[in-house]
Amino acid sequence: MADVFSILVYQGNLSPEYVLDRMSMLELHILVKNLYRARMDDWEIARQTIFTSAKVWGGTKENNPRKFMPLGWDDLVDKAGDNDPLPTKEDIERLKQKAKEYGTRFSNQNKT
Repeated sequence: MADVFSILVYQGNLSPEYVLDRMSMLELHILVKNLYRARMDDWEIARQTIFTSAKVWGGTKENNPRKFMPLGWDDLVDKAGDNDPLPTKEDIERLKQKAKEYGTRFSNQNKT
C-alpha cells in the first residue's frame, strides 16, 4: 500500500491527506488506471522535439509525429470523438427549444 501511496502523491501530485483520509477505493482504482495521463503533455512535448530534430537532421521522411513515435494513448485519442459529425439544423432547433423550456421552468420556480 505504501507503493500506491507514493505513486499517487509523488507522480499523481495528490495531497497526502486526501490519499490517506478521504479517498475511496473507487477513486483509487480510477486514479491508478489513468495515472499515465498526468504526464501526457510531457510525452507529447518530447515527441514533437524528437520529431522536429529528426526532420531537421534528415533522420526521417515521415510527416506524422504519431507514426514516427507512436505512444500508447494515440489510439485512445483518435477514438475519443474527434470525428463526431457536426450538429444538424434539426439538432440545433431541438436544443434551442429545450433551452427555452428549461428557461421558463426555472423562471416560474423563482416566482413562487
